[in-house]
Amino acid sequence: MCGAPNYYPNSFSAPEIQPQCVESKFKVYPDVARYNSSDEDNVTQVRTFYTEVLNDEERQRLYENFAGSLKGAQLFIQQRMVENLKAIHPDYASRVQKLLDKYNEEAEKVRHTCWFHRVIVDAADPTIPNQFIM
Repeated sequence: MCGAPNYYPNSFSAPEIQPQCVESKFKVYPDVARYNSSDEDNVTQVRTFYTEVLNDEERQRLYENFAGSLKGAQLFIQQRMVENLKAIHPDYASRVQKLLDKYNEEAEKVRHTCWFHRVIVDAADPTIPNQFIM
């Protein structure tokens, strides 16, 4: 799939683990193994960094960078990420959400304007049959 994630698990259920594939027999020292990381604490260090290291200007840049990176993602992915940010700090999540709301509203206006413009331009063109005008 072009543009699909190359890691698992992800939001699109691909690629999937292939149990018939054999693990590599390549030897390394020390031993390397797979570990279940589902119970790891992924927020404490980030929370400390957010609350104790960053100043207000740096936090603002963080919100803008984060929301700017997410604005092109599907809405359900944006919502999932904001939920993850709530675990770090509620203020972090709410400020990113406000920017996403702004970006999504702007994108919707552009989509609506483009559609409206296309209909007006198409309607003014007598070479386009009426049944094709939305």
